[in-house]
Amino acid sequence: MSHQLAGNVKLTWTMKKKTKRWLGATLASLFCLWLAFVAYVDWAMRQPPEVFGHVMAHMPMPAYFLFPFETMWTDARKGTLNVGDQAPDFSVKNLDTKVPVNLASLWAGKPVVLVFGSYT
Repeated sequence: MSHQLAGNVKLTWTMKKKTKRWLGATLASLFCLWLAFVAYVDWAMRQPPEVFGHVMAHMPMPAYFLFPFETMWTDARKGTLNVGDQAPDFSVKNLDTKVPVNLASLWAGKPVVLVFGSYT
């Protein structure tokens, strides 16, 4: 009887080792997939808004809980401007006439204040 009990213990121990090995391989695979997913989202965040919007439009909602979205977004869009640097020139369409206006043309002789947001 003790021999039979020892055989059962050995079988149980072997199964536990196989289970641990399988579980470790599964977790390692899931971690690699998660890293690839985070790298893909990081790449998308550094693309023009049209590309990023296209990627995020196809992202399932639960995916937003799988990666540090806000931290990655802040890092990807921080830019290279520092306090006191001159704003880069850009062009926007006038709301009334739809005519493009360059920022450089506005600050020719006076300071310009840029307000990003909405007033409702």
